[in-house]
Amino acid sequence: MLKKIIVLFVLFLPFTFIFADDFVVDEPSSSQPVSIRSPIANSAPAAIGSVPTAESFGRGHFYTDFILYENGGVKSSVIVGVFDMLALGISENFDGLIGSGDVNVNIPGAYIRINILRDFNHLFWAIGFDSFVYGKNGTYFGTNNQRPATIYGFYTALSWRYSAFGGNDVVSTGLRFPLLPAEARDLTNTSLFFGISVALSPFFMLGFTLENFYLSFSRPEQILPSLIVSFVPTPPFKVMIVFQYEFYSGKLNRILSLNYDASF
Repeated sequence: MLKKIIVLFVLFLPFTFIFADDFVVDEPSSSQPVSIRSPIANSAPAAIGSVPTAESFGRGHFYTDFILYENGGVKSSVIVGVFDMLALGISENFDGLIGSGDVNVNIPGAYIRINILRDFNHLFWAIGFDSFVYGKNGTYFGTNNQRPATIYGFYTALSWRYSAFGGNDVVSTGLRFPLLPAEARDLTNTSLFFGISVALSPFFMLGFTLENFYLSFSRPEQILPSLIVSFVPTPPFKVMIVFQYEFYSGKLNRILSLNYDASF
């Protein structure tokens, strides 16, 4: 139990620095507050749930999340926009961290996004490297008592920006190819993803995604539809709830994500 508490503290540590930004100190020589945060409520999302879009993070952009998924799993990630066309980051998954079950520590994974096409008649194109689906549906379960491992791999995403109710909405589709673990590295595991977001107000967004649509057409029961509800209690903090449905089990997974999304 002590180990779980320590790991949870380490994963949540980036948010402790972020929360400190809420305290605004006025200097005597200026009437302007020292801390100024960029509004993000009307920005097009860089991801719809676990589905990537081709939207650019932008230079100086900072993003971190803390995700709770099924069976006590926890994921934490930090992403920084190095240039307008390049974002780098790192993520880590702990299966079973919350609760009394065994904890499976996954190998930390890198995050890379390169934006190749930016706003060409509202079209965006990006390639990158990241983990795939949230939770066990994005995990490789091997044989011979092999420990489960988070699936990481390459993706390419094509997005089209539109506006339904005056916000910056996006439709995204693309392909994923698993690279790690090596046992999952097979062309038959190449999958298609799709996502669409609709901003109903500057502080409330709905999304829908389809994932694990394998191009081999041999596992239709593995297709994962998800409904995403995202709201902004106060910029730049966001709360996202994902309802992920499993056709093969008839189970509805509920996933909670806490995000901080701003520029510096």
